[in-house]
Amino acid sequence: MERDDVKKIVYECAAKQFYDKEDQFYTKMRQSPDDGQDLLIYNEVGFDSLDIVEFIMSLESRKELYVRLPDNLFDLECTLRKVIDYIWKDNKYQI
Repeated sequence: MERDDVKKIVYECAAKQFYDKEDQFYTKMRQSPDDGQDLLIYNEVGFDSLDIVEFIMSLESRKELYVRLPDNLFDLECTLRKVIDYIWKDNKYQI
């Protein structure tokens, strides 16, 4: 699995779960530098603590990821890039 595959899954989970219309999420990401990967999840993407729990559960339920995400990954400085890189580095030798 390539990093772009992980990014696609992370973005799909975020878009489906937390935006009324999926294209709202993708529009926001495209308008940001580096496809929105460096936006802070809490402040700039707009997730609250309950959203983060649901986001973690959504990612962990994806069978192609084989991942368990630690709670401490999602601090106030957490970005989508940090989540993507954690999953990609954790799984690149398993798949």
